[in-house]
Amino acid sequence: MVKIAKDNGSKIALVTRKESSRMADLADTKILLTAPSKIKVIGDLSHGSTSIQPMTTLSEQSLGIFYDSLVIKLMEEMNETHHTMWARHSNLE
Repeated sequence: MVKIAKDNGSKIALVTRKESSRMADLADTKILLTAPSKIKVIGDLSHGSTSIQPMTTLSEQSLGIFYDSLVIKLMEEMNETHHTMWARHSNLE
C-alpha cells in the first residue's frame, strides 16, 4: 500500500523502530521510536535498554504517547479543539 501511495504522488511519513526496511526506503520522512520490545536488541540501544513489561507493551505505550503528543501539537497549529474534531469523527463500532 505504501508503494501504491508513493506511486500516486503521496508523501510518506513513517513512524518505525527500524531505520531500514522496504517502507523506510520509500518514506520521505522517518521518525525512529526506539523502545524495548520482545526483541530486546534495538540498534545501538541494546545496552541497558530493557523493560520488565511483557512482550511489546513498552513499545506500544511509547507509540500511544508519541501519537497523542503529535495530535495535541497539530491541534494547536490547526486551531482545532476536541469538539471541532469530534464533529468529524467517524465511529465504525
